Amino acid sequence: MSKAKCTNCGDVIESRHQYEFVMCTCYVEASDKVIAFEKTHGKRDDEFWKFVKENSSGFFLDGGEVYTRYGGNFSHIEWISTDILERLEGLDDE
Repeated sequence: MSKAKCTNCGDVIESRHQYEFVMCTCYVEASDKVIAFEKTHGKRDDEFWKFVKENSSGFFLDGGEVYTRYGGNFSHIEWISTDILERLEGLDDE
């Protein structure tokens, strides 16, 4: 199980099953802003990536107990489930 709290919006999100993709509220809102900007701006140039960086908040989880995939603004992740913490600590040893 992958479970974490967003320190930006306060949502606690949990991916319990393989392919269960979950997002916190502020990640959804940030994604919507970026999609709208891309549609009006029309290209992925420096201005686009600057907008993405300035509007990046929240995160997503996926994978449940099978694997853990996460992305977004890593500074907003406060891990709750212990199994993901053990897996992340193991990566430091490699």
